[in-house]
Amino acid sequence: LLERDISDASQAINRLNTSTKLSKLFDNWSVAKEVARQSGSTLVMMNETGFKKYTGSAQSWLGAIRGSTQQVLTTAWIMQKKIPVYYNSIVVDNGNAVLSFSLLGKRI
Repeated sequence: LLERDISDASQAINRLNTSTKLSKLFDNWSVAKEVARQSGSTLVMMNETGFKKYTGSAQSWLGAIRGSTQQVLTTAWIMQKKIPVYYNSIVVDNGNAVLSFSLLGKRI
């Protein structure tokens, strides 16, 4: 089991090392805003600081998608296909939703 996990991790690392370069964070945010606009939801930036302990070449911004549950889930699904985004939590109430996320990109 451990050998298979190590092999899977090695393959994932190799895929990351050969994948396309990370886009600029601002460009990824622009893509996210356009996807939200087309889906009828609202994109809100929570902050531009990201994780302060990380000193690598990437940066993250925290944000939220707001709208009807269907709009929010549609926006999230499309965003995930286009840009590196990680979903943190979702709150659903009376047909509306707020989904918080972290968006990753190259430092600006």
